Amino acid sequence: MPDGRLKNSIRNTISGIVSRVIMIVFPFIIRTVIIKKIGMDYVGLNGLFSSVQMMLSISKLGFGLFCFLLLSFK
Repeated sequence: MPDGRLKNSIRNTISGIVSRVIMIVFPFIIRTVIIKKIGMDYVGLNGLFSSVQMMLSISKLGFGLFCFLLLSFK
């Protein structure tokens, strides 16, 4: 029985490492393809919209935490 669990855990570890490497390498490949096919102007716009989206997500997180804390201490 432990042999099957060991085999499954090794398989799970390997698939996790492979998926993490793909998630790290894939954005660089996509960005290179976009630069070659579309041009640098669109890459700049994509970066701008990504930054705006990230800032909105961070502000949403802060606002939700603020509301939670405000309501929990009343």
